[in-house]
Amino acid sequence: MSGLIDQISDETIKACQNGDPAAFAEVVKRFERPLFAYIVRMGFSAFRMRPEDVVQDVLVNVNERIKEYRMQPNVGFSACVPYHST
Repeated sequence: MSGLIDQISDETIKACQNGDPAAFAEVVKRFERPLFAYIVRMGFSAFRMRPEDVVQDVLVNVNERIKEYRMQPNVGFSACVPYHST
């Protein structure tokens, strides 16, 4: 999962960390479709999990934990997004 997702700016992440709902909407916009495609490819529906529900769980987890994210050189934000929730 790269390309469009890795284009999320540091400013957007900082705004999310400060509770800006418009910034988080931008994160959702960029992650939702590629994450859905990834989950479908991984076969989550075979485990009776709706891909839409898995995407929602992941994005809720990201929203809850984004304040913990620390920007690092040469590490895109997508590397820090869990691909499933437990």
